[in-house]
Amino acid sequence: MVTLLLVEDDPDAGEAAREALAGAGFQVEVASDAAQALARLEREAFGALVVDLGLPGLGGADLLDRLRADPRHRDLPIVIHTASPMTAALRPRLAAASGVVEKAGRTAPLLEALERALASRPGQASALWLLEP
Repeated sequence: MVTLLLVEDDPDAGEAAREALAGAGFQVEVASDAAQALARLEREAFGALVVDLGLPGLGGADLLDRLRADPRHRDLPIVIHTASPMTAALRPRLAAASGVVEKAGRTAPLLEALERALASRPGQASALWLLEP
């Protein structure tokens, strides 16, 4: 079972995403901001991250930049899950993400992005079976 860290500041959105991810077979841990996520990543190993873009303080794009600059997390699958508008200035910053999914009330795109991200990571291809019906 793959353990994910869901980084989401909105309790309702976080609970909805957590339920969908757990229902797809993931073990889901939650951090409510980037500082909590960074602290958890110092102590624990996660198979992937799902990160909201509009986090308070250090935003999701900044968290992505920090993690990609750290050799320990450079290859960690990170899917951005956001309701924030995608601006032309933001798109290049998000290129380092494993996937970017808009929050639109549907969970299938998030699960598909995680499936692709985990399948592309060496040694993680078996995670594809977590999402099969």
